[in-house]
Amino acid sequence: MTETYFKTLNTSSKLYLHLAKKESNVTKRKSFALSVIINSWVLLEANTNYLSEILAKAKVESHERALLLDKELKLNDDGFFIEIRSHSPTLKRVLFILRRFSTIDIGEFKKTEIWQNIQNCEKIRNDLIHPKTITKRYLERQITVKKAEEFRTNIISFIKMINKKVLNKEIILD
Repeated sequence: MTETYFKTLNTSSKLYLHLAKKESNVTKRKSFALSVIINSWVLLEANTNYLSEILAKAKVESHERALLLDKELKLNDDGFFIEIRSHSPTLKRVLFILRRFSTIDIGEFKKTEIWQNIQNCEKIRNDLIHPKTITKRYLERQITVKKAEEFRTNIISFIKMINKKVLNKEIILD
């Protein structure tokens, strides 16, 4: 995965935000705002997968490598460990990456505003991607231009922080 893909996702969420701010039709405005949210979360997942691929090449234990590559080790019928496809939630994998590859104290980190913000983003993402009941009231409260802009800002801040703490590298997103 390349930085070009990140830039495309970033540009996409920025473009949808711009369109949402200019749109007078409520339905279209909400559609653009929803696209900001979805593209922003995909950007976080893509960044997490990118970091995972890089870090899986480091000197890590086999179970850590498997986790980073969305796999897990299982014992087969012949007594051998095999890798099977698995999936860890994005934020759990990010916490593992921060705990294992940075100096962040996870207990203290979970008390920070940036962590609270990203958990709120995850809740909104989960509500939208795995809807149980999406009511008109929910749409009016969560799918607004202001909320979409906050969501995007929180995702970008989180990505920048992760890259700085883990890779000691600035990532250019705006």
